[in-house]
Amino acid sequence: MKLEQHYISRTVALSFAYEQAKRLEYVIDKMFEDAEDGE
Repeated sequence: MKLEQHYISRTVALSFAYEQAKRLEYVIDKMFEDAEDGE
């Protein structure tokens, strides 16, 4: 039971981290696009 709970929380944490990483990647891409437009 405890191991199963650990596995579930780990899966949730990983999917959350993945979502954050995707969002961060999008923000960084936009920053670089804006920087290129400024030149």
